[in-house]
Amino acid sequence: MLAPIAWRTPPKHYGPWESIASLLTEGLVARGVDVTLFATLDSVTAAALDGVCPHGYAEDAQLDGRVWEALHVSHALARSGEFELVHNHLDWLPLAFGEHARAPMVTTIHGFSGAGILPAYTRSRSAFVAISDSDRYAGLDYAATIHHGIDLGLLMLTTYAGLMLAALIAALAVASARGRARLLTPYPWVAVFIAVLVASPHLIWLYEAGAAPLAGLASVPAPSDILVDWLVAVAGLLTNHAGLLVLVVVAGALFTGPRIEVPTVEREPVARFGKIFVTFFAVAPVLIATLVIALGGESALATGAGPFMVLSGLLVMLFAGDVIRMHRQSVVGWIWLALLAGPALTTVAAIVVLPWTIGVELKISEPGPAMASFFTESFNRRTGKPLAIVVGGARLGGLIALASPDRPHLFIDAVPERAPWIHEGEVGEKGAVVVWPLTDPTGQPPAAIRSRFPDLVPEVPHAFERTIQGRLPLLRIGWAVIRPASVPPDASK
Repeated sequence: MLAPIAWRTPPKHYGPWESIASLLTEGLVARGVDVTLFATLDSVTAAALDGVCPHGYAEDAQLDGRVWEALHVSHALARSGEFELVHNHLDWLPLAFGEHARAPMVTTIHGFSGAGILPAYTRSRSAFVAISDSDRYAGLDYAATIHHGIDLGLLMLTTYAGLMLAALIAALAVASARGRARLLTPYPWVAVFIAVLVASPHLIWLYEAGAAPLAGLASVPAPSDILVDWLVAVAGLLTNHAGLLVLVVVAGALFTGPRIEVPTVEREPVARFGKIFVTFFAVAPVLIATLVIALGGESALATGAGPFMVLSGLLVMLFAGDVIRMHRQSVVGWIWLALLAGPALTTVAAIVVLPWTIGVELKISEPGPAMASFFTESFNRRTGKPLAIVVGGARLGGLIALASPDRPHLFIDAVPERAPWIHEGEVGEKGAVVVWPLTDPTGQPPAAIRSRFPDLVPEVPHAFERTIQGRLPLLRIGWAVIRPASVPPDASK
């Protein structure tokens, strides 16, 4: 498997070609195929890993991509005689040296950057695979079209918005003639089975944890309160649509002469079912989400109503007609840029400026890595063992557990019901670090922790400097160590 080397395989962040190369490699290895992955040397794979580039050249300005890609391809093709097939994901460069390959080559074409690279394709003996029929080039002979796969784990329903949208899809399928016809085929039922299978670990965790996603609906407020709360939720959504409304007004014909010539976009009339689909999924999810919030409060819907606004823009384009006149294009472009960059720039400015001006504490500035390093190393030195459990609040304890190199479990608030993955005696057996935000000047832990661990001896509170400290006082954290059962109290400190 010849992967690109712009990024690690699989990539830590961006890297679509590397992602596909990784998915194919791991899938083949899981099926018992002997695969050697040629990628950056920091790549992570169950296959045999080989390569010459230490890490992605896009991550290091000192690495010249042209040089390292040439070395990478040369190294891989020099070993090609050891394999039955070379699967190329590195665009045109391996094709230029294809005559030196001593095994058949197949190239997945992830896209053409321009006509200038086509000679490398047309002169190559490689077989070609397209990722979609629309991405094919007429001058090439393709062996197949194979659409990209995805890791099913990425489809985990981590928000309850997914459950609600799935229910609405089922409702539309039952209500429409086209949907009922589809239900007579096996494909929707296969999709339902896969969705349930993928979501089952999350659902089992919810069940075992005793979580109730819609617990806020248990007590229904008075009708007048429901109406007020619903109007407030709708007003919030309209506020979130302010940018869209501005674009509609500016790009529309408001305050313009009727005879002004402007660019025009014409489209084919939208099919009736398409109009129904867009309207239904632009309106119904929002109505249900706002109603749930009105009945149970903002906490009744863990995601808020934001995830249900995905088709608002498409709904505007649908009702704009089949001939769309674009007014004030330059102004629209600047407004669009401001809407995209404005929130991000405002957030960055707030993070940097607020601690220095009005002394506002922002949670994003909490020094997670520094806290995790201190508490992990303290536990390691005192017990000689890796940190297995962090006891603390979901935010503070979770931040430390996430950043700790020992990857400990989190015992949330020392309440077993909130951490079903930890058994009652596990804390005493493996030991733990207990942390809490310091509110008591004596450094004593909260009452809930004291009742759970009555023999706990607090350490001297530790102060941490925030990422952006500003005028804020140091972040003081109370903490204590619970030694593992196998470690005597006089272990080295």
